[in-house]
Amino acid sequence: MITFSGGIIAYMASLFASVIDAARQGRNKAYLYDHILILNWNHKALELINDYGHDDETTTVVIMSDREKEEIERNLKRKLTENRHRGQKRLNIIVRQGDVFSKSDLEDVSASRARAVIVLSDEEAARGQMTYHKDILAMKTVMLVCSLETTIEQTVIVEIKDPDSAALIKNKIGKETPGNIHILTIMPDELMGRLIAQTLLMPALNNVYQELFSFDGAEFYAIEERDVKDYLLTHDKAIPIYTLEGKTYVLAENRDDIHSLRRIGPADPKPLKIRSYTRYQPLNLVIFGTNRKLDYILDSIRLFERENQAKVEVTMVSSNDAKTIREQTGAIDKIDTILILSEDFLMDQDVDSEVLVTLLMIQDVAREHSAGKS
Repeated sequence: MITFSGGIIAYMASLFASVIDAARQGRNKAYLYDHILILNWNHKALELINDYGHDDETTTVVIMSDREKEEIERNLKRKLTENRHRGQKRLNIIVRQGDVFSKSDLEDVSASRARAVIVLSDEEAARGQMTYHKDILAMKTVMLVCSLETTIEQTVIVEIKDPDSAALIKNKIGKETPGNIHILTIMPDELMGRLIAQTLLMPALNNVYQELFSFDGAEFYAIEERDVKDYLLTHDKAIPIYTLEGKTYVLAENRDDIHSLRRIGPADPKPLKIRSYTRYQPLNLVIFGTNRKLDYILDSIRLFERENQAKVEVTMVSSNDAKTIREQTGAIDKIDTILILSEDFLMDQDVDSEVLVTLLMIQDVAREHSAGKS
């Protein structure tokens, strides 16, 4: 009986392994559930997948795009190997080459049983796209995904470029979508543009954001809603930050610390003495290049000026030609910070090269003005 049961278990394990292996190689339909499905491929995908390696449990990530399967797998192997020493959990990754506009291909990666579907912007398709709307491909993909019959709670996250697209997706696609499918729109260009502006204006924030966005140091955890003062009186290793929609978000070194109770009461608070100083000084900023983040950077700078009665002088230099750089920066008396933006739609291998050329060109200018570079 033991031998028979052992044989059955071994057979089932072998069968399951062969199914997963076949799914990885793209030979048949992947019968999966509760996985993360990523549609399309761009440079953000690597970091996104790498972050899933920090989940508390093993996560299955499926990628489907029209890119060459071997190319994506090479990039994944290089990225994950570089970060393996950082205590990442195991990832199950399946890469399939297919058409995101094909219902059959979506069914082959079990799109209707995915916990979350992430629709990334297809940068290569956008380069040759002849259409009046920059997010039309992403919206078409979301419409097809949401048309698949699913009975589970599913989150569909879509990357967009145009702010108007968010309203279209919410008011048109969202209203015709079943209640168990939740659509979220994200604008990485706006987010990154505003973060860049903040770190330009307040450089110390760079260290703060590196801590918050990395998996080193303290992290945010959600607990059941608690009174902030009561939590501080009873816990000593986590700091309550904010309460929203029935959840209190606390900052702690690890998950166990959010349950750590005080053995002694908190110390009596002591008032801080703050010396008076001028918080915001005039700032002279030079920006080389342009991309989709630029409008959000400039908008954030204007908001900063208005809210803090501070003056930020911005000089735009659109060329990395040595003569142009010298002419446009020669009349500037003082430069505090230099920002170099890479152009949109550059090939992945060309992004660093473009920035490096500009960086080499401006070395003398930065040295003359003792300017910081970002």
